[in-house]
Amino acid sequence: MIQKIDRVTGELVASQGNCQFTCDIEDGDLLNPRQTDKYGIRILGSDGTLWFNSTILPLGGGNVTVRSR
Repeated sequence: MIQKIDRVTGELVASQGNCQFTCDIEDGDLLNPRQTDKYGIRILGSDGTLWFNSTILPLGGGNVTVRSR
């Protein structure tokens, strides 16, 4: 279940179950030249429509490792 909350009022705007979350990760150490690690989030509603899509944002520090299953 995901819920969309109004940032100003704190009130529930919408909610939906059975959604799909995708997290995009870029390990900047693997790029040439090296870059900052980045991430982004995409949420698809239960009907497959785009609910939310963030831009790929740089992480402020630390390190990510991307591994396949």
